[in-house]
Amino acid sequence: MKKLILPIMLVISNFAIAKDNISNSEIKLKNSLLWKITGNEITQPSYLYGTMHLICDKTTFEKDKVQKAVDKTSQLYLEVDMFNPEAMQSAMNILLEDQKIKDINDQTKKAQLLSLASKHLGMSSSMIENTTLMTIFSMMAYKATDGCAVPTSVEEALIGMFKEINPKVFGLETIEQQMKFVTDSGVANLDNTITGLEEFSEMKVIYKEMNEYYQSENISALYTIMIKPSDVYSQEFIDKMMEVLLVQRNKNWVEQIPEIASQSQTFFGVGAGHLPGKNGVINLLRQAGYTVEAVMD
Repeated sequence: MKKLILPIMLVISNFAIAKDNISNSEIKLKNSLLWKITGNEITQPSYLYGTMHLICDKTTFEKDKVQKAVDKTSQLYLEVDMFNPEAMQSAMNILLEDQKIKDINDQTKKAQLLSLASKHLGMSSSMIENTTLMTIFSMMAYKATDGCAVPTSVEEALIGMFKEINPKVFGLETIEQQMKFVTDSGVANLDNTITGLEEFSEMKVIYKEMNEYYQSENISALYTIMIKPSDVYSQEFIDKMMEVLLVQRNKNWVEQIPEIASQSQTFFGVGAGHLPGKNGVINLLRQAGYTVEAVMD
């Protein structure tokens, strides 16, 4: 089940392609996944790191600068503590409570979904009918990494790095909150799941491109992929998805980060797509009066 839950935010990143009402070039950011946070009540630096929930090459987070930042901090905050058994059980319950495919009333759309999921995900019709839209949504991310020998979770690697420092992992939001954001956005409803499967070949291309930019720590280019216009989804849906999945969550996190960092030097790991942009975590922290600097080595 963990393998189904981990990629939810990756799929969101792949399809969160919308305009942020600002040219990405207006906010210049250096090529770095690691950023130092200081200023105001934060007297000792904490660190912000852009993760990618599934990557092909783990060498990026094995760089010395990441280990140095880990060594200077005493606790790890991720988007959610996704490896906590209670959180995993809660996520599993949410997935299981979702409507089964077999219970979809629209027979035409159900048949279309069965055909596409069988083609792209390699699932039998009986297996598909007894699963849920959220599960299919999650499986799409793993299939998008087919070119990887062994897809790796950056979050899992960070937890491993903190094992001897502080094995307790904290979350900026609960798994219930995160799953609700996905539900509220509509990204995993029937129509959008069908659309995602129809555009699955493009999704795999996008993932490969995102992975390459991630490895080079080019978060601005990564963000550009996310905000480029879509010919598939309506602008109304795209605007809602971006507001719910990125903007609202970024603002929620920025309200928490200063207080957490002021109490203890902390390593924050959130999806790299949350860092850039007008409403990205870096710019929001700067607007709140904090100094956020790229760590280059």
